[in-house]
Amino acid sequence: MTETSYERPRALISDGDFVLLYREGKKWLVRVKSGSLFHTHAGIINHDDLVGRPFGTWVTTSLGEKVWALRPLMKDIILKAERATQILYPKEWGYIVAQLGIGPGSKVLEVGTGSGAFTTFAAHLVRPHGHVYSYEIRPEFHALATRNISKAGLAEYVTLRLADARKGVEETGLDAAVVDIGDPESVLPAVSAALAGSAPMAVAVPTVNQLERVVSTMRQLGVVDIEVCELLLRRWETKIGALRPSTRMIGHTTYLVFGRNVLGDAQLS
Repeated sequence: MTETSYERPRALISDGDFVLLYREGKKWLVRVKSGSLFHTHAGIINHDDLVGRPFGTWVTTSLGEKVWALRPLMKDIILKAERATQILYPKEWGYIVAQLGIGPGSKVLEVGTGSGAFTTFAAHLVRPHGHVYSYEIRPEFHALATRNISKAGLAEYVTLRLADARKGVEETGLDAAVVDIGDPESVLPAVSAALAGSAPMAVAVPTVNQLERVVSTMRQLGVVDIEVCELLLRRWETKIGALRPSTRMIGHTTYLVFGRNVLGDAQLS
């Protein structure tokens, strides 16, 4: 998507736009460039055939096959982006933002930028007046996330910090926090200090041992309304006459821990 302002997207495909090409369950994310060709198993697609056409229409490949040109959703851009780490998936993104109340104008802290997947999704939601502050200690992940967020056209809504959040967070009074690192309990005191009173937080951990440490640390910090959950997603095959659950599913990816930040006595004096 070339537009970075908080406006309704254009109806017609333009040079430089991202387009999601779809054919019988296959999806390709392509950035349109006049004069270029895109090769698929179903034939070659000329980018010039896409320019000026409405999103949601189809083009014909060199082999006469029909391919639909769809407007990519933010999840499509994120899931097709370059990655070097395990990411949270859309099944977690939606529940996290609902639990944390993230929306336009929210000021969000993220610890563990990784490839920038959730960073990008959160930035997409908080615009035009909100902001995401994301901390990452590994330079290679910081650089990768910078590329991915810029590619999505959302860099103006994100501050990426190459820093160890365990040593402190620069921002204060933030509306929500998401933590996704290997030892999340170590950063929770700094996260709590950065959040406003009553602000919600979410922590993602893959194992039960980590889960127990996180809950224990939250209780020590006085965090209230603690909730733990795991989200499983099973899709269905949509063939008419043989509608049934898929034999494959997205099972365990992470445990999610939620809680609400409270103010200590020293903060109230």
